[in-house]
Amino acid sequence: MDLKNLKQAMQKHTFQEVQFGESEQRAVHKKIQQLVSVEDIKCALLGLTKTEKSGFELVELLHMRGEQTIFQNEGLLYRCLHELENAELINGFWKNGEKVYILTRKGQKQLALTEKPIGGVKWNALFSK
Repeated sequence: MDLKNLKQAMQKHTFQEVQFGESEQRAVHKKIQQLVSVEDIKCALLGLTKTEKSGFELVELLHMRGEQTIFQNEGLLYRCLHELENAELINGFWKNGEKVYILTRKGQKQLALTEKPIGGVKWNALFSK
């Protein structure tokens, strides 16, 4: 069977009895939007950690930029910071009783990739202060 006919075959057999109501469709769309938003937050965090910033400062900066996901769930920021730390894109350390974050060399390289023009548009505006 070729890929062209795969969708038709799956609809006839695999998904024949699966029905998505309006509420299920909304839930799927919401999850997709959250995934995109998480990646946007991670990109923004890379730009914001060019200089040392505490978690509180990062929350405030993202609030000022109108990041809706952070308004609804500030814990998401710390999950993103933890993931960026695990990927060695940022370094977190304790300073004067609070944890601060700063971009690593690996993070600088990743940030440079996100700042390159794509289709004539330079995306580093996301990172400007």
